[in-house]
Formats: sequence, C-alpha cells, structure tokens
Amino acid sequence: METTRRLKVMAQGGWTKPLVSAVSLLVLLGAQSGAEAPPAAGARPAAGAPSAHSAPAEATQAEGVHPEWNPHNPAFRAFYGGGGLYWSWEILRSGEYEIAYHIFPPRDQPRGTVFLVHGFLEHTALTIPSVRILVDAGWEVVGIDLPGHGLSSGPRATIDDFATYGRALLAVEGANDWPRPWRGYGHSTGCAALVEAEALAPGRLDSLFFEAPLVRSWAWGASVFGYTVLGWLNPSLPSGGRGSSRDPAFVRLMEGDPLRPRHFPLSWFKALEGFQGEIKTMGPFAPSLTLIQGGDDRVVDAAYNLPLLASLFPKHSIHMIPGARHYLFRDPARGQAESILAAWASDGESPLD
Repeated sequence: METTRRLKVMAQGGWTKPLVSAVSLLVLLGAQSGAEAPPAAGARPAAGAPSAHSAPAEATQAEGVHPEWNPHNPAFRAFYGGGGLYWSWEILRSGEYEIAYHIFPPRDQPRGTVFLVHGFLEHTALTIPSVRILVDAGWEVVGIDLPGHGLSSGPRATIDDFATYGRALLAVEGANDWPRPWRGYGHSTGCAALVEAEALAPGRLDSLFFEAPLVRSWAWGASVFGYTVLGWLNPSLPSGGRGSSRDPAFVRLMEGDPLRPRHFPLSWFKALEGFQGEIKTMGPFAPSLTLIQGGDDRVVDAAYNLPLLASLFPKHSIHMIPGARHYLFRDPARGQAESILAAWASDGESPLD
C-alpha cells in the first residue's frame, strides 16, 4: 500500500512529464479542428441528407458521432475534402470486428486496385490527398478502416496483435472481385498491416508504396519504459499534439475530427513490440517497394526502420524528403511526395536505389 502511494505521488510530480511527452509524441500526433462540424449524436440530419448506408450501432464506435456521419453524407465528404470523388462504403465481418471499407473508383475503366491502409488513430477519410492522386492515375482505391479506427468496430485504437490488422485487410481483399493487378499503399501503422498481410498470404500484390512506415517508433526506449510503468498507473494517455505536421489546416482538421480517438491505450505499444519481434523473422518479400520518409519525422524511427524494410524488400526505392514530418502529403514539402506517388501510380515502380 505504501509503495503504491509513493508511486502515485511520484507520477504526479515533474519527473514523468518528459516521459509522458516522449510517449505522446510516438502516436500519430497531428490533430486539427476547423471546417464544418459534423452532426451531434441524436441530431436530425440536414434536409435532403441521404439516409444512405448507416453503420450498425456496433460499427460506429466514435463517441457522439451521428450514425449517418459516413461517406454517403455530403457533409462528411465536404469535411474531409472528398468533393468530386465518387465515394461509397461497405462493412464486412473479420473475426470479432465489423470492418468498414471505402471504395473510390476512377472515371474510366480501372487499371487495377490499390488497397490503402491508414495510420494509428486515423481512418481512410484522412488520406484523401493520396486517394486523389491514385484515382486520377486510373486506379480503383479501396481503403480500409482498421479495427478500432474510423467507422470500423472495436475499442478505440486498441489491438492485441498486429496480425489482426493484416487479417482485416485480407478480408477486404476477398470481399469482391476487385480489378487486377493489385497494389498496396500504407501510411505508418498501415505499412505494418500490409507487411502482416504479405506474411500471411504472399504473392497477392505486385507493388507497395510506404509513407513514413512504422516498425519502431521514435524514442522507443522511453515508450517501452512508459507503457511498462505508466501503463500500470494510467492505462491510457490523451492523443494529440502538433509535432507531426507543419500544415496548420491539417492540424485543425485532425483536432476537429469526430472519428479521432481522444485517448490511446499504452497497451498498444505491447502489440507494436510484438510486431517488431515478428518482422525480423519475415521475408524476403517479392513485391517491389517505393518508400518515402520525412527527414524531420518524430513519430517513427526512420534510422532503424528503413534498413530493416530494405532487407525485407530486395526490390526497393527509398526517398528521403528533407524537412518533412510524418504526414508527407500534408506538408509544405508535399510536392516531392506527390511526384513520387504519381510516378509509382503510373507504372507501379520508381527507379530503384
């Protein structure tokens, strides 16, 4: 009892503040508000708003979000910048989860399908700039909301095993006769999901595009200590922070995003630690890999991650973007990222390093 009291007193003191800050920076910090606010739970939808495909109660887990806050609602598309895109969504079962997936077809016959996977604390609607580039290049884009994220079910931002992310992606791939060839696009944790899926079912995808991929997060030693010690005293921390994007408009968007979890469980780092052990036993993988990484990213440990991923994907091209942070398509230096993605979308490859 006395030990518990002393620990709690210390946790209230100043020595934990740098540690909490370090751990908080590891989550996809970005955050924003601004733009039209979505309807509150229980509010009547605007006149003319489609009743559309409302998510089942267990699938819309974000607290306070109206059940019609989904891509069939024009206000939803406007809030996330999806104007001009044809955007539909569906739900399927993967294990214990109801998984939402978003479909963005091109105007003409698709040249194939890109399966897109977002990062931690995010969802497909936040990847619209990348979606536009891929759709404009003629690809059908199928974006998955990972378990515990976006319009998918599950405790918010919670997972026991990263393989669950991979299995959810495979379930979406098997949901339809999607146009071939197939390729994959991931941001941060979404890259880990693609790696897990490739390990579970190799040979499905021709080529991959990784944006700021996650294997080990920045300041990893502080994170391990944080979830080991602070997780016992306080199992979750507030999400947020502005260190992962230099774009004020994107920061405001994320701060006002009703689908963004306001807290994240420290136990998530345990699952990430498990993934780090597993990935060392994987590969090599056949798909070619194009990878972009911001030089000022303080969310992922690029110095550790990039050599490891290069060893797993013998056919790789790695592009460092000086000064850019974690969200490369929401950064003042986005032009370089856009050019690299457009080249990849044109032929599925980029010049190999």
